Amino acid sequence: MEHYICRVTILDIDPSFTLGDREARKKKVIADLTQAGVVNNNRNLAIPTEFTNIAVISSENAAGLGDFFAEANLLQKYGLCEFETYHASMQGKDCAATVAKSFREIYKAIGSGETVYDCVVLIRGGGSQADLDWFNYFEVANALCHIPVPVFVGIGHERDKTILDDLAARSFDTPSKVINYIANTIINNATKAQTSFESIKSITLNSTTKAKADIAKHHHYITHFAKQLLSTQKKATGDYYKLVHANAKQQLAYQRQVIDTWQSNIMQSAKKSLELSKTKIDHLNQTAMTTAKGLTQSHSNQLRTWHSNIAVNAKNTLINAKHVIESHYRGILSMSIEPTLQRGFAVTKSGDMYVTSVADARKCQTLTVTYHDGELITEVKHG
Repeated sequence: MEHYICRVTILDIDPSFTLGDREARKKKVIADLTQAGVVNNNRNLAIPTEFTNIAVISSENAAGLGDFFAEANLLQKYGLCEFETYHASMQGKDCAATVAKSFREIYKAIGSGETVYDCVVLIRGGGSQADLDWFNYFEVANALCHIPVPVFVGIGHERDKTILDDLAARSFDTPSKVINYIANTIINNATKAQTSFESIKSITLNSTTKAKADIAKHHHYITHFAKQLLSTQKKATGDYYKLVHANAKQQLAYQRQVIDTWQSNIMQSAKKSLELSKTKIDHLNQTAMTTAKGLTQSHSNQLRTWHSNIAVNAKNTLINAKHVIESHYRGILSMSIEPTLQRGFAVTKSGDMYVTSVADARKCQTLTVTYHDGELITEVKHG
């Protein structure tokens, strides 16, 4: 009778027979992380509301990642989000060590200030429970808990849960769901930004329209007020001139009346003196006549002096009044824009709109600058 010897080579082990050991190890990892006080570090971080720079941990030839990188490359192409890939083994005995190494590299880059990530994405295609079991080790779990930004895990289907799914800030069934969440967040933010831009644009347009209307209203008011003030000043100046002229005429008439009265009184006194002299002795007749003649001449000279002084005073009064009127008139004229331009100022306009600030000038293509001797059209350069 022949006997045969059979040799058996074990190629793989069914994980269903080691489920108890695996669960015990996972509980041990959770207990160690809890004791170290880091078990909740990442899952308690706030989920980003915007994505601009993301670190991706994946293998170079991972299966099932085409959809993720197709969408990621599209976002990167249009400058919406940057993705930096850290390569690691996603299965086998090197998986936990290489993934933990990638986490440490990312931690170092963030800590040194070399770059800023909104989140870290760990992705791979689905696989057997044994393949995914490499993610259930302390080294990789501890490295994840120390990452200071949220970690998104997408390393399998819903039934393929690992310890990293419980420790990460967010867990997704597949890599496609991870990139869809990121892309939808960016698209929603862009939509909100566009809506806000349109709202700001509308508010700005309404404010500009109102500002233009207010400027036109104020310009009309100022022009109307200036015209009224000019008219009032002209009328006041005219009335003042008439008043001064009337007062001068009254003073002149009064002085003439006084002179006539004095002349009349003097003539009467002279006549009386002559009459009295006629009754005197003959030898006094000549003396009396001489005296009367002298008195008459003296009074006539005095009258002429008074008349001349009165005329000079009246003329000076008129000249002073004229100077006062001219000073008021020049003051009125100085309120117009021409004297202002003569003093070196200039008026800047864009079309019919006055430009009074650099901010308003930068919004214009061309400006018209008015000087006292003409206008200059300039082009605004936007730097």
